[in-house]
Amino acid sequence: MTKKIFFLFFLLLTTPYILDAYCFGKNKIQTRSYDFKIVESQHFRIFFYSGGEELFKFAVPVLEEAYEEYKSVFGIDFDNKIPVIIYNSPKHFQETNVIPQLIEEGVGGFTEIFKSRVVVPFTGSYREFRHVLRHELVHVFQYRIIMGKLRSSLITATVFRIPLWVMEGMAEYLSLGWSRDAESYIRDLAINNKLPSVEELGYYGGYIVYKEGQLIYKYVAENYGEEKIGEFFNILVFRRSLDEAIKKCFGITLEEFDKRFEEYVKKNYYPLFKEFDSPSGLKEITFHNKDASYMNVAPALSPDGSRVAFITDRSGRTNIVLYSAVSGRKLKTLVKGAKTPDFENLHMLRPGVNFSVDAKRIVFSAQSGSGDRIYIVSIENGRVEKSIKLDVDAIYTPVFSPSGKFIAFVGIKNSRSDIYIYDLESDTTIQLTND
Repeated sequence: MTKKIFFLFFLLLTTPYILDAYCFGKNKIQTRSYDFKIVESQHFRIFFYSGGEELFKFAVPVLEEAYEEYKSVFGIDFDNKIPVIIYNSPKHFQETNVIPQLIEEGVGGFTEIFKSRVVVPFTGSYREFRHVLRHELVHVFQYRIIMGKLRSSLITATVFRIPLWVMEGMAEYLSLGWSRDAESYIRDLAINNKLPSVEELGYYGGYIVYKEGQLIYKYVAENYGEEKIGEFFNILVFRRSLDEAIKKCFGITLEEFDKRFEEYVKKNYYPLFKEFDSPSGLKEITFHNKDASYMNVAPALSPDGSRVAFITDRSGRTNIVLYSAVSGRKLKTLVKGAKTPDFENLHMLRPGVNFSVDAKRIVFSAQSGSGDRIYIVSIENGRVEKSIKLDVDAIYTPVFSPSGKFIAFVGIKNSRSDIYIYDLESDTTIQLTND
């Protein structure tokens, strides 16, 4: 019992990928059986099933290359092979029995601490698949060091809290280096003077700990050397104090480290002020500070430009709403997500809403039951006019053709992401690409 409590406590502290997946009191439904096969490489045991053959072939060299990199960074090696479980789609991933808790759509992968099991889905992007594999493998090395230091005393685990930016920023930097998404995100925060200090960041969660944490390790690598990254983490786990670890590793206090990091940010981003003009002539129609929304995504303008439909989480659930593009006033809620089996997930992280040419309908994809469906919904009354189930593992960003007779969409099947055309009149599907 103690071991289970510690597992949940520690994982919730250190792994935001799984943070939102712990929803107790709900049942996880499996809609299919998985005929897992096992392939072993030098350092890994990879589990995959039918349709995932290309995924494991891709994963092996990615993981082995990352293993050699991280072995050098952390200064440790593994006696046993690391298990990696690959799912062909996010929906299949949500049905995993590696953990009993529900996994929300925003969870991109996770690492189970005691058995060092890495569990990842394929989302249609091999670039992202590579990133998540490398990111989660960093956690495997981190957990091995932490468990090695804390094995003698569970009491230490309840006292010592590693800041999330330490864990996730390191996983992002080692898996990606510096990236365009991090650059644009940090640039926006820096120019608007909203970047928290290193000490303040320790109290944050969410996306910012990944990206500012990534920047902190970039700063460390550029100013103290790449070798200091692994050294810092080992010292931090041993000393159980961020201030003490920084003092031992870099020879300065946390306060001085913070000051130098702030100067680094100013030198790199403040000159950009003169390169950007503040936008003008824009109308803001969502106000997250007032309506308690966190994500307002996938805006779609009606053909005449008078209305805009988008996905929002302001009600605590994901809904599709319709607004006036002229007045900014809400007109109606078209779709209420997560309330019925039809709209379990509206794909907030890869969303797509599209108007028909006559502006009488919208089309979008949503998770329903065993997989995704394409839905056509009436603008007038919000009723589902058509629900389309197709033989693919996932469906994203459907759009109407100008004639309204066809729908183009991105479909994932057998480890590949391709473009498909669905004929509304004949109820047939054509695969346009085979990449």
